[in-house]
Amino acid sequence: PLAKRYRQSGDENLALLLRDMMLWFSRNYPAPQDSAAIVRDWQVLEGRIRDEYNTQPYTVFSQNEKIVDYNWFDFQPASRMLHFLHTMYFLRDSPSLTAQDWQELDAMIHTHGQVIYLQERDCCQPHRSNHQALRAMALFYADAACCNPEWRRKGRELITWHLLNDYLSDGMLHEGSPSYHIFETWLCRDAAILAERAGEPLPAEALAMLEKAVAVCRMFRQPDGNSVVLNDGYPVNLSAFLASFPDQAELPAQASSSPAVALLPAGQLASWSDAGTFAFLDAGPFPGQFSHYHGGKNALTLWLEGKPLLVDSGCSNYDCRKFAEWYKLPEAHSTMLVDGAGDADIVGTYEWATSPTLSITPWQHTQQDGLWRISATATSVQKAWQGIAWTRSLTLGRKNQVCISDAVRSPRAAKFTFVFVLHPGVQAEISPDGCSCSLTHGVVQAKLNWEMQGLPGKPQLALAPGEVYLNFQNTPSQRLLVTVDCPGPGHFQLEHLVSWVCA
Repeated sequence: PLAKRYRQSGDENLALLLRDMMLWFSRNYPAPQDSAAIVRDWQVLEGRIRDEYNTQPYTVFSQNEKIVDYNWFDFQPASRMLHFLHTMYFLRDSPSLTAQDWQELDAMIHTHGQVIYLQERDCCQPHRSNHQALRAMALFYADAACCNPEWRRKGRELITWHLLNDYLSDGMLHEGSPSYHIFETWLCRDAAILAERAGEPLPAEALAMLEKAVAVCRMFRQPDGNSVVLNDGYPVNLSAFLASFPDQAELPAQASSSPAVALLPAGQLASWSDAGTFAFLDAGPFPGQFSHYHGGKNALTLWLEGKPLLVDSGCSNYDCRKFAEWYKLPEAHSTMLVDGAGDADIVGTYEWATSPTLSITPWQHTQQDGLWRISATATSVQKAWQGIAWTRSLTLGRKNQVCISDAVRSPRAAKFTFVFVLHPGVQAEISPDGCSCSLTHGVVQAKLNWEMQGLPGKPQLALAPGEVYLNFQNTPSQRLLVTVDCPGPGHFQLEHLVSWVCA
């Protein structure tokens, strides 16, 4: 950040630039004058988001050239105020800022605090939303800066509500996105610290949920230290955040076993980690009609020896055309397609018309062979999926081997395609006989073999283009497609055996 760079370098030209940027905003974008204006603006902008963005495809909303001022709406004033406060902190010893500059900046922070408070008091009821949680946490910071206990008390009321309502019973955020889970848990962490410092700590039940939420964050950690990606998510480097909880316990299953295994029974997410091998199964429930969600569930993330092999495609910028036209679609994820159709259907940018229903079993550990097993079952109301049940099982713990088993029960003839999204760094080659596929990523050389039960013949293998959002760029990748022709009603099971060596 520019302000941090100033603090490190002492370059007063940077200090003046930062001051000018903040004061320019303050002088050119005045806040709504009173509660009535705040309410009126809120209602207008909320309607525009609902009618002109969430339910419209990119081809429509990208042509909307209306000038819309969002500067004092929703999370904007809260996010901006926090950035300004951090900038002011880094500038605190600058000789370039005058007493008048500081007075104007302080008044600007006060204006932000008052607008956020009035929005929460007059425009909003508590509702599941990381945006509202951000505004609640911002009220704590506004009180710390401006000494207004009324703001802090409103923030405390709201952040307590969000801790008790935004999270499922196992500590997973209702939204189902690891990055949003980390984001909101960070907000709650800061609010809890500021509440304690103010002498009004959060209620015990809210703090207990915060502890659960932090433990869940540890479950998301991949071998590279970043969080796993799904549901409009992005990788988050967890090192600094988790270090702020040095005495925080892991999830019960993580703390008591080696390898580290974890299951969120309500969040329906499972992980397995041991010496650079990491598997993550996404059987997450549908969080709502307008939500951070993607189709293509029962999807698998798999790392071998610290190298990513199977990945989630991730999520681009929300205003990118490919956000709704690729990254949210089932075929962009390691899932199953029935006659080319995925398990969910989206209208516009955020409105889900259909979604799958999933269930997940607990981890099963067999002492005799030392193996760990888990399975999840998916159904969908999508037309092509009517009457079909798909169970994906994972078996881990055998040295240099992972077994993925897909069992399907179908009431009719259909073509089933199992999609595996490969990391862009993976080189893939299907064997000449079409019975196996080699996957190479750095020193890791893996091979996938298949065994089918319940149907004659063998699956058809193909490589298809895909796209993964990697390092903030849309990055070409490949998808391995494994297709089974089911000639009529029946049941079949396809085992994908992944074995590997390090060169």
